[in-house]
Formats: sequence, C-alpha cells, structure tokens
Amino acid sequence: MAYSLVGTIGVASQAALSTAITPAWGTSENRDVGNLLILFLAQTGTGVSAAPATPAGWTLANNVEATNTGAAMYFKIATGADTAPTIAAITNVTLAAQLAEFSGNATTSPKDKQGGNTGAASPVTATFSSADTSAGELLVICSADARSAARTPTDTLTSNNATITQAGNNNGVSSANHYSFGYSLATSSNAAADTAVITTSVSTSLTGLAIIAVTFKLAPVPVIPDLITEPMTPSRWN
Repeated sequence: MAYSLVGTIGVASQAALSTAITPAWGTSENRDVGNLLILFLAQTGTGVSAAPATPAGWTLANNVEATNTGAAMYFKIATGADTAPTIAAITNVTLAAQLAEFSGNATTSPKDKQGGNTGAASPVTATFSSADTSAGELLVICSADARSAARTPTDTLTSNNATITQAGNNNGVSSANHYSFGYSLATSSNAAADTAVITTSVSTSLTGLAIIAVTFKLAPVPVIPDLITEPMTPSRWN
C-alpha cells in the first residue's frame, strides 16, 4: 500500500501576534476513520520557549525551539469528521498552521523516525538519528524563519531521501515571521537516515531558523492465507 494525500490540503494561515489560531480543513478532507491527520505549526517571536500546548486528542510528534523561532508537528488517527484543532495564543508569538489528511498509514503506532535542528544561518539541516523502518514512508516537514525586520525570502525545503512537495508558506511576503511546510508521499530509501534542510534566499535580518521532520509508517500488508493445493477428496470434506 502507498500513501496518498486525501482531498485538497488545507490552506496555511498565520495569526496576529499573541493570538490563537484554528486552521481549516481543505476540500474533501473528510477525516475518514483510520486516516492520518497532520497539524503543521510554526512559531516566531520573542515569546517562543516551548512547543505550544497539544490540542485535545492530538499527539505531539516532534518539536524544536530556539531564539525567536520554533516548529512543532502533531498527528492524530481520524475517528471521522474530526473538528479542526485550536492552538492557544502565546504571548509575543506569531503562530502559523496548516492541516493535512493522508491515507495509506499504519493506524497503530504510526510514527517512525524524527529529526530536528535550529540555527541562525542558512541552511539548517536536521538529520534523523537512524534510518526508517522501510522505504516508501510519508515524510512531513515543518519550518519557521524569524527576522528582526520584515524581509521577503523564499524558503526551500529539501531531503536526501525524498522529493518534497510544498504544502504551505508565505514565501515572498514582506514579513518578519515566515513559515514553510512540506511533505513527500514516499521516501526513496531506508539505507541511510533521512535529512530535512531549510535554505533561505535572503540572509539579512535573520535571527533564527527551525526545522523538524517526521516519517510515518506504511499500513501493514495484509496476510493472504495459504491456498489449499491438495485435491478435495471425500476424506477432506469431513
């Protein structure tokens, strides 16, 4: 079985400073029972100190925080028409978030490996501590980009074992608070640990970059019972 994006990914949004955020589900993201739900979250601002409080029913998959910047990712196995989570306001922090739904996942202990890193110069690379259980897994990336003044960078997300599809960002927007989210429906190898890299096109006024990535396991392959190959005789009917 392979991973698929369900419906149209939700629109990424950014709240005002010190304000809560409730991202929206995308078209045809119906949160079908058993599907994997992902919440991307970026924080920028002087109030960043820890991962935001985990919304009810969700699990924190990975997070990193540093000066003025942080990234966090949460997941949930859908129970059916799940409501969009609200991330509580944090004083002096600007929150950005996005929601996604994927099929093809394991429903029990779906998370596999993770990596994260922060820095004040581009690029910043997060390297997983070990290789994935198998190739073909879902890779999701979340990054934050903090500036001391408004700038218009383009932030690029890459990986050694995956081609990243851009999920949502505010690239090219004049702001001190930038975010970039991405995913790959299939990692290409499990021979080496995954990396996740954020590279920004503008280095001026940069005060912090944060990046995290997580892989999620494929649904197990169903076991097919052995076929009976011996001829059916009267003795086998009893």
